Amino acid sequence: MQKKSFWEQYKMPILLLGGIAIGALIGIIAPDFGTKLKPLGDIFLNLMFTIVVPLVFASIASAVGAMANMKRLGKILGSTLLTFLATGAFAGACVLIWVNLFNPAATCLNAAGDTIASMMVTRLVEGQYITPQQGNAVNPADILAFFQSELGRELRRSPRVEREFKFSLLAPAQDYYPGAGEGEQVLLQGVVDCWFEEEDGTVTVVDFKTDRVAGDGIERRALDYRPQLEAYSRALSQAAGVPVKRRCLWFFNAGRAVEL
Repeated sequence: MQKKSFWEQYKMPILLLGGIAIGALIGIIAPDFGTKLKPLGDIFLNLMFTIVVPLVFASIASAVGAMANMKRLGKILGSTLLTFLATGAFAGACVLIWVNLFNPAATCLNAAGDTIASMMVTRLVEGQYITPQQGNAVNPADILAFFQSELGRELRRSPRVEREFKFSLLAPAQDYYPGAGEGEQVLLQGVVDCWFEEEDGTVTVVDFKTDRVAGDGIERRALDYRPQLEAYSRALSQAAGVPVKRRCLWFFNAGRAVEL
């Protein structure tokens, strides 16, 4: 009997591995072209499922029908069910251990965060919400740092988040101008960068700053913004009727929050 060549023996595995390698190379070198080929992959997978499912069912039905001893069939079904439950429980336990030890959500955020932030900046530029020059000035890593911070995580967990909240409010003039007469008022108008609701129903006000400060200069600069955040708190309490518990500044350049 003539011995088969290496190619004849392993033709299918070689073609399979070659196809996987070619697909990976296309995805790395020409991802747009790879996206266009996706319908072909979907067709192939659908054809495979169309063939495999009936084939497996027919094989199982044929094996069961050929069994003469029904007690043995019961044992096989019982052991199969037990194996299925055991492997499912083992897989679930592995997933729980993995999630608690390595926190894959944070890893995914690290891996994809810069890309998502860059896409959002591109969308803002294309929608003419910001200029191309402003878009180029944005550092996606600074945005990612905020959402990875404790303040950013609290914001993401919040049931209610408001951005660019506009307000107009009459306030006693003496609160801002000590020399003003009794009963005089000033009109306060502004935009609160962000505020979010806590679990207890109170509100945290967040104002974003791009000041280039570091070290002890951050705390001193934060004090300069105290009147601004106090005005925001008054506006939210009186105009929106929400109780303000915290007032926070986020300095993008330093990557840290300061609570006032």
